[in-house]
Amino acid sequence: MLEWLKTILGDTYTDDIDKKVSDQVGKDFVARTDFNGVNETKKTLEATVKDREKQIEELKKVDPKDLQAKITELQTANTQAATKYETELKQIKIDNALEARLHAEGAVNTKAVRALLDATKLGLDGENLIGVDDQLKALKETEKWAFTAAPGKTAGARSGTHQGNPPPANTEATVGDEIMGTMYGKAE
Repeated sequence: MLEWLKTILGDTYTDDIDKKVSDQVGKDFVARTDFNGVNETKKTLEATVKDREKQIEELKKVDPKDLQAKITELQTANTQAATKYETELKQIKIDNALEARLHAEGAVNTKAVRALLDATKLGLDGENLIGVDDQLKALKETEKWAFTAAPGKTAGARSGTHQGNPPPANTEATVGDEIMGTMYGKAE
């Protein structure tokens, strides 16, 4: 019921007039809530358009050559980082393979043996360490102190001068001779 219409028309107001006016208002006019919703949407869109125009103006200020130079700089930095990563990863793989190989060969102190190797000749062929065989063979001849008599044993695994066996009977060797013999790989 349109109360505002009743106050305007006074005694001439009827329910039939109310119905006709209500039908006509629904056809030609928009409800206040709908109007307010559309109005807010319009304001939001106008603000968005202004923001986009501002962004376009900012982009117009950017020099394409500077932008291209920045892109090229970033691509170069990414390539260098990837190369550095690959190099470090390869070196880690070589170091791990060498460490395992030195343990398998019976190196007493892997750090000391590594210092005696020419690292520039080392490399990987898939999972296989290359460039180490000849170097280790030469080191075992010249630096016998660096390797145990039994390959595959580490310095910590070796106990005593006779590797767990009792000393041979009827020997006139002194304790110092036994130690020296063990250190230099001499037969007992």
